[in-house]
Amino acid sequence: MKHFLIIGLACVLGYHAHSETSIQAGSKPNIIVYFTDDISAREIPTYGSAVWSDNLTGKDSTNPAHRAFTPVLDRMAQEGIWITNAWAATICNPSRAMMMTGRYAHRTKWWHNGDRGVYKDPNGKWTTWPVFESSPLLISHIASQAGYRTYWGGKTQMAGGFEEHGFDEGCFTPGNWEHLDNPFTDFRLLFEQRDGKRVLFNDDTGEEVNTYKQHGWNFFPHVKVMNHPANPGEVVWWPNTAEAKAEYSINTYGADVEQELALDFMERSQNAGKPFFVYHTTHLGHDAFDWLNPKADRTYKWPGTPVVEWDGEKYSRKPVKITGDKGVYETH
Repeated sequence: MKHFLIIGLACVLGYHAHSETSIQAGSKPNIIVYFTDDISAREIPTYGSAVWSDNLTGKDSTNPAHRAFTPVLDRMAQEGIWITNAWAATICNPSRAMMMTGRYAHRTKWWHNGDRGVYKDPNGKWTTWPVFESSPLLISHIASQAGYRTYWGGKTQMAGGFEEHGFDEGCFTPGNWEHLDNPFTDFRLLFEQRDGKRVLFNDDTGEEVNTYKQHGWNFFPHVKVMNHPANPGEVVWWPNTAEAKAEYSINTYGADVEQELALDFMERSQNAGKPFFVYHTTHLGHDAFDWLNPKADRTYKWPGTPVVEWDGEKYSRKPVKITGDKGVYETH
């Protein structure tokens, strides 16, 4: 369970709480649900665990140097609420199905990543049961009926189209593997027949790899947007504007893209005088293949991230520069 416990943090926040856009008494609060993947409560210092994971392998550690430093989460817990006892599916797909529908697995039909219900689609093909058929009201519908503009961002892993889940807008670093048409990056793992054997290979280098099938969602990320102002009513690959295409490169970090697009949605909602509901299902915390270091031992679970420092009041980032291609990269 320690490897698959999912923590959901629901935060009722006033966006820019100390500015002219502060929530006024009696108005609807803005809501952010931040849903993290593969992070046990023991990793969050607020919960006071005496054991946590080391920095690289995920093995048990009591070394203070390996413990997470989370001043903003700590403040959110101290000034708001946090849950001390909860029950959930202990792996990603079923937990997301529960969160999306508010229903148990006997309703969602998603019991485990490898154990999901099937049905015949309108074309007569047997396929995965779509969670949005499991409940007449999804989390997005509840928020919409309460008067909120709704946004879904990050890792998805829901069967069916993004637009079928009821959100007004979205930014997705797809957890699913079938999106093979991205023209912007070759950070993906593909299957092919080699010497009569089905093998998984790195599309960037062509070399066989020993991991699970996936896209890159860290550096040089795969990102889709739904109903973005530049493409209303559509689901398209990002970058989707001339400015975004000019800035997109191997130095682009997926979590930054998710955050920036979510903040843009919040600001547009504020400017329109509408409360917002953001459901952010980040990839951060989940292990991943490291395209920048493709020969790394899979004992090491997590690719490198931008260096972030805390000065007691705010975070700051060190600039990232990556050079190279075809599996030979240098990072600065």
